[in-house]
Amino acid sequence: MDRLRSRRGDRERDAYDVCCLCEVWRGEAAERILGDVRAAGGDAWQAVAGPGADGALIVHGSGLCFLTRRFPVVRTERLVFGSRGERRHDSDAWSNKGAMLNVVDTGTGELELFQTHLYYGGGFADAPGVLAGPLGIRDPTDDEREEIWRAQLGELARFYRAHHRPSNAAIVTGDFNLSGADIRQYTFVRRAMDELNLRDLWAWDVFRHAPADGYTCRYTDSEEMERDFAAVCGRPGAADGAGTYCDRDRVRPPRKGVGRFDFIFVENPTPAHRCHVEVARRRRRPFRRIEPSDGEVFLSDHLGLDTTLYVSARRS
Repeated sequence: MDRLRSRRGDRERDAYDVCCLCEVWRGEAAERILGDVRAAGGDAWQAVAGPGADGALIVHGSGLCFLTRRFPVVRTERLVFGSRGERRHDSDAWSNKGAMLNVVDTGTGELELFQTHLYYGGGFADAPGVLAGPLGIRDPTDDEREEIWRAQLGELARFYRAHHRPSNAAIVTGDFNLSGADIRQYTFVRRAMDELNLRDLWAWDVFRHAPADGYTCRYTDSEEMERDFAAVCGRPGAADGAGTYCDRDRVRPPRKGVGRFDFIFVENPTPAHRCHVEVARRRRRPFRRIEPSDGEVFLSDHLGLDTTLYVSARRS
């Protein structure tokens, strides 16, 4: 869950203007989310869904959902990854994961918001032995995962180049399923984004954050599931949003299943941009359910990313 604000006066500074969601797998979930935000903020909200569950043997769509209020969407592009894993090894292979671009008119210029959810693979490790043997069902190897990650990052980069207009500032965000706490995995991501003139907002040197810090996921892959986010960001701090946001950046080394998987990449300014876009420090925010469900009190095992955009007209 990546959520972006835009400052338009003190009265509205705590309201989100743009939300990029990654795991809205069902249409009824998208309708419920849109209904909830409209109930809270009026009919100004607009929703755009990513690639759906089209195609043979496809169970889920992309899970991508884009919400905006006040700033209308003037262009949308979608991508389904061609490289998605193997159906006997990867639950991702049964979905249409990919990327989506929505261009919004801010009033002072157009802003391009790319969002994505990359492959992780696996999901069948608990398959009954009667299936795992004859059908060859298993989790992918590290080499197989790396091959898919590289391929999807290449597809994302080509999608960006095909649809990015030099006059517009751009942001790329989403769940990359590659950890900033793993130097090899982070190198894959940074190499792809650096070539597009995009900087990692968390690791931008002005904020003095190490790339391996700022974990965005808690451990939910076994019976040792962590029920809260204390291990990855500390308890929410009352000094920062009355307990809304994580209160610290650096924590103990991550365990398997914990890492900085969610990113916001911001295009560096260029002379061709028609407006200036400045981005505040990225913060991490857990979102609680109104009512617990099956013992789960949060909307996701990932933290939401939260930042503020300052968009201003460029003067020549």
